[in-house]
Amino acid sequence: MEGKTLLKQRGQLMLLTSIEEDQLTAAKIVTVTSGLATLLPLLPYKYIGENRVLVFISKEMQSIFHAFVVFLMLSFATSFSSLYLSSKWPKAAKFCKFCSITYLVSAMASATYCFFYV
Repeated sequence: MEGKTLLKQRGQLMLLTSIEEDQLTAAKIVTVTSGLATLLPLLPYKYIGENRVLVFISKEMQSIFHAFVVFLMLSFATSFSSLYLSSKWPKAAKFCKFCSITYLVSAMASATYCFFYV
């Protein structure tokens, strides 16, 4: 059972290999990042100079908000790459998955700092 993970789904136990587990993680990250990217244009915004910034973000935080958007895009791109590479190059896919997780954590950290900074 080495290299396999138990997953309980609808009352059944399934064994996942590490490649399937990486694919599942990458698919979850793709879902989260695409959902956040879909919600961003729906939020209220204003223009400060040439930059589009959310209404509830102060002028000093606009660069951190832009960093959040960039980290979000990088997380989506690397997790999608991980899904694409997983069948032929599992080591490259694992590297992309770790990069994706790192970018997602960075995006959440910058969003937390940007939205809850007092």
